[in-house]
Amino acid sequence: MKLISQLIMALLFSANLAAQQDSSYLAIVGGDIHTVSDGVIMKGVVLCKDSRILKVGKRVRIPDGAEIIDAKGMQVYPGLIATEAYGVINGRGVDIADSYDPYKLNLDLALAGGITVLQNGGMVAKLKHGTIDNVLVGPTNWVNLNYSSTSPAGRRRVRDEFSKVRDYMRLHRNWKLTDSMGEDAGDEPEAKDIKSEYLSLLKGEATARISANTLKDLLATCELLEEYPMQSVIFGGQEAWACAGRLGRVNARLIIVPRNKKWASDDLNRPSGWTIENAKLLWDHGVKFAILPGENSISLMGLAGRDLMTLPMEAAFAIRGGLPQDAA
Repeated sequence: MKLISQLIMALLFSANLAAQQDSSYLAIVGGDIHTVSDGVIMKGVVLCKDSRILKVGKRVRIPDGAEIIDAKGMQVYPGLIATEAYGVINGRGVDIADSYDPYKLNLDLALAGGITVLQNGGMVAKLKHGTIDNVLVGPTNWVNLNYSSTSPAGRRRVRDEFSKVRDYMRLHRNWKLTDSMGEDAGDEPEAKDIKSEYLSLLKGEATARISANTLKDLLATCELLEEYPMQSVIFGGQEAWACAGRLGRVNARLIIVPRNKKWASDDLNRPSGWTIENAKLLWDHGVKFAILPGENSISLMGLAGRDLMTLPMEAAFAIRGGLPQDAA
C-alpha cells in the first residue's frame, strides 16, 4: 500500500499543468511507470501534449521548453475509472456539463485517490480541476434488466419481450435476404410492439445492466444470456465464485466488491456465501470484472478503504485472496 500511497499526482493533473505553461508539452521523468499492457517501465518517461499522453518509455525525447516534473522514487499509475460513483459531480446526462464544479472538494479528493474518469447519471465524465472544457466523454449505453429470482412473473415478461424481439430480427433478416436476391420481399417488417432497448441489446448496440448476488440469481442470469446472447454487466456477484465457469462461458462481465461479505447458509446443501477468493476464481475462469469499494462516494469519516478515496485498497484485498497483482 506504500507504493499506492505514492501515486503521482502530476499525471492526474498533467492537462491542467500543461495549460499553464507556454509549451504544450509536459514530461514526467524518473518514475516507475505502471502501464496497462507492457508491465512496469523502470525510471521511464511520460510525455504529454495538449492534455493527452503522447509517448511512454525509457528513451523518449523531451522537446525543448517542455515542463518537466521529477518523479524519481515515485510510482506512476494510469488513472482509475469509477462506475456508479456519487457525490463527485452533479446532474444527469448532458446536464452534468452545466452543473460541473471544477473546484469542488470531492472532485479534488477523487483525483487525489487516482480517479480520473467516472460514470454517473447516464454519462461518463472526466474529472478536471479548474476547467470545464471537454469534461463529458459520452452517454452510457446500459439497459437496466430486472431479472430477480424473487419475481417469476417479471422474469417471464423479460423473456417474452426478448422472444418478440428475436422473432422480429429473424423476420427482418429473411426479408433483407430475399430483397437482396432481387425477389419480391414485400414491405419491410416494422418493429411494432417490441422494446427498442431490447432490440439494441440483441443487436449488440447496448449493454445490459443486471443486479445479481446469489447463486440462484446468477444462474438464472446465465440461462438468460445463453438463450439471448448480449453484452452484459452484472453488479454484485457475491456468490459468483460458485459458478465462475458458467459466467465465463456466457461472456458475462462483473463489478464486484471484494469485502462485501455474506456468510454461507447452513440451510443450503450447495456452495453459498462470500469468499475472499471470489476475484481469484473469476480471474482463473476468464471472467472479466472490475472492483468497487463498499461505498461509491467520497467519505471523510469511518475507516480507510471503504470509499472512492482509497479504491486501490479494495483491489489489495482481492490480491490477498489470491488475485494476481498484475490483474488487480
